Amino acid sequence: MFTIARDRTRNITLARFEGEFSPDVIGQLDHAGELLVEAMGPTHFLFDFTGIDRVSMPDATIAERGRRAPLCAGYQRVVVAPQPEIFGLYLVFAAKQRDVGSSAPIMVRSMREALARLGVRRPAFEPLDMAAIERRAGRSLH
Repeated sequence: MFTIARDRTRNITLARFEGEFSPDVIGQLDHAGELLVEAMGPTHFLFDFTGIDRVSMPDATIAERGRRAPLCAGYQRVVVAPQPEIFGLYLVFAAKQRDVGSSAPIMVRSMREALARLGVRRPAFEPLDMAAIERRAGRSLH
């Protein structure tokens, strides 16, 4: 499961995960990200995996995703992964991104470090109304 919030001033979208990290969750995030970018334009992404307590993401799945072009080329992606397993998965993802000529996401262990890498001292993340995003994009998450 994940929630999405946005700091509109800095154009940073935060996806905060909790519970299980699985192919279904990442597929839902991909779709939500597409709708968000379609409705609001490109954005920097901050992915916070701090709340994950179970991982059922095969290496092959994350490697395949790494072969895809980034949703917002030229924008930063920062991954907060304090768990060694998720950090390792995103190292695989980063390597595949570089293999296809894309910039790899920045990997950190804490939200504090992520915000510092983005140059943000006091974030102003506000929850996004995904139903409104769906209406603006003209299609649904489901």
